[in-house]
Amino acid sequence: MQLKRAWIKLGETQGKGFGIGWFFFIACVLVTGAAAQEGRVFYAHGTEFTLFLGGQQEIYGPGILNSLEISLRNGDIIRTGSESFLEFQFLPDGTGIKVAENTSIQITWREDRLPVITISYGRIRVVTGSQARNPALYVQAGDGTAGIRNGDFCFDYVISAEDSLNGGGGFLKPKLYLYDFRGFSEVAVAGNVEAGFSGRRNDWPVIPVNEGESVSLEINASLSLVERKPLDMGIVDYWNRNNFQGTPPMPLPDTALDFGTAAQTAGTLQPQAVPAPQPEYDFTGSQRQLTRVKNALLISGLTLTVAGIAAQAAGYLVLSPNDPAGVRVQIAYGFIPIGIGISAIIASLFFNPAFP
Repeated sequence: MQLKRAWIKLGETQGKGFGIGWFFFIACVLVTGAAAQEGRVFYAHGTEFTLFLGGQQEIYGPGILNSLEISLRNGDIIRTGSESFLEFQFLPDGTGIKVAENTSIQITWREDRLPVITISYGRIRVVTGSQARNPALYVQAGDGTAGIRNGDFCFDYVISAEDSLNGGGGFLKPKLYLYDFRGFSEVAVAGNVEAGFSGRRNDWPVIPVNEGESVSLEINASLSLVERKPLDMGIVDYWNRNNFQGTPPMPLPDTALDFGTAAQTAGTLQPQAVPAPQPEYDFTGSQRQLTRVKNALLISGLTLTVAGIAAQAAGYLVLSPNDPAGVRVQIAYGFIPIGIGISAIIASLFFNPAFP
């Protein structure tokens, strides 16, 4: 109110009437509102976490928040390690996010100022705030995009224990899981989160996810699988043990989860242990290393073999008329690189990288 009165008085003082005062007042409000669009880290516990703020990497301990306020801007990245948890809130929306251990996410905003969380790997919990719009935000993981309405949700983008044990043929890709504790959400196969669900691929329908349900989405080059199940009590237990602990800038709804009694009475759900996200391993890194070794052996083997044959040919053509003994020596020494080269070629046959 004081700001409004100040600009009105400025307009009157300059003989411009109320018009110019209102113009500057509205412009100031718009600029202030745009600047307030941010993510505010308000709590962290466990071990160290890594932030990429404006492209600069910083490693923090949980106690840093006692003396430093951390704001997240467009394009910033959060990475947590083993037993590391971080909590932040989108402002001015009021939506709270808890980043679980062994997780990597990036924060961006669309042109319409809707927040977007891109999960590279790991687990997060999303609790929409009182000022959130509809949808409140989008979550992108691989080729899956979820639009979040008012409610409480968990997202896993991880390699399942079953896939890990089976080996996946040498190449494992994370699978997207959406758990709906409260409210409503939608998920679709989409290529561009900027386009929302209108940019989904293959004209797939938007898949609704209702309260008390979970949906898994597995997307491969030629096949997409969607599986709908009742809510797993193991994930409920995980988030009750690792609930929000900090005090956010804006109040959040009650984040305690209570599904156990009703589920067990109905006899449809039984508690199952859902493990914490395991560290993401670069399963393709070993394949790249095998490819480099194989290529090096082939190139060196072919080079040595050709060099040996060239040395023998040169000796026979150049030295044979005048120095028969030298020709024999030249040919004999030529067999050394030829032997090494053939051995390298044979050794390369034992390196067989697998590709997706």
